[in-house]
Amino acid sequence: MNSNFRLPSLHLGTSFDARITPLEVPGLLEKGSAPALCMLDGASRAPHRVSRLVRPMGLLGIKLANPEGGVRVRMRLLADDLSTQMWDRHMYRLQGEPMPEDDEYVPSNVSTRHRLIEVTAQGRTSALAVLALRANDDGIVRQHVSFEIGADEIGESGLVMIGLESPAQAPAWARAKELEHSLMGTCVAKVWIDRLDERVPARVSTGRPGVEQTAIAAASPGFFALNPAGDNGATTVRLAARGAGGGRLLGRRAKVKHPLRFARETFQDRRVDTSSPAAVEVVDVKGATVLESKISQNRKGLYEFEVPAGVGPVYVRARKLVGGRPRNVNWGVKARPSES
Repeated sequence: MNSNFRLPSLHLGTSFDARITPLEVPGLLEKGSAPALCMLDGASRAPHRVSRLVRPMGLLGIKLANPEGGVRVRMRLLADDLSTQMWDRHMYRLQGEPMPEDDEYVPSNVSTRHRLIEVTAQGRTSALAVLALRANDDGIVRQHVSFEIGADEIGESGLVMIGLESPAQAPAWARAKELEHSLMGTCVAKVWIDRLDERVPARVSTGRPGVEQTAIAAASPGFFALNPAGDNGATTVRLAARGAGGGRLLGRRAKVKHPLRFARETFQDRRVDTSSPAAVEVVDVKGATVLESKISQNRKGLYEFEVPAGVGPVYVRARKLVGGRPRNVNWGVKARPSES
């Protein structure tokens, strides 16, 4: 005998299956529980931030209420101690080994490695980001990327799809010290979405904190990413040598607390503070060399070069030629639209 059961009151789902409430533009997404975050793949919702990647690539779907005219998107990406712990768990799983208990677990030392992220919007590459968590970062390092999405790309659905993945064709020198499966545990902390009433400016991602509005491209990892302005016009990059070495002492208190290290860094600064040229390489996301040149110092002691229009996000490596040999140094980096 066959029996049919009808249970109209039965509901299977999660607390995130509630009705989608689109995000008003301008708007801010800062928690994983936000109802506008309607789709996640390869990432989990975070209670105090937007999401964390639980696989080596992730996808976020954000429903917008009024994207007419296009939008400007700014994302805060970060790596912290939890990122390292999640990465460790992933690597233990790949090796078929159990994660040590809390009282036995010792986090991996990732302070000599960096994370490299390609950000896509509606399926196209929109930005590159570098995250280099160092031992003196108090457990967290942040970077921001900005990009534009046109109204025709969003369409009537109002759905913005943002992907985070490992770049497929990064140059070998950008891969040299990259953390394996580096997106594991990477956090999307906040997402700002504004009207496209002004263009996104050119911006660099060095992996390291900046100083007084100047991005610092450290000798380790030895390169940085340049994300062009929203119009993808030509960009002028200005470099100022800041000495050799990796993590630097920043601020008066840190320099007083570590006088010997400060003296060593000062010596390194003087060693590279010469009029010798710099070797610059620029590579796009498809692996093509955009620029490879030897650049002389100008009268202000700076190095300037232009990344041509239309090439999109690029990787940049600049090395000081000391005694004719290329040497990684710390650079202060600024980017601006080229004068027409």
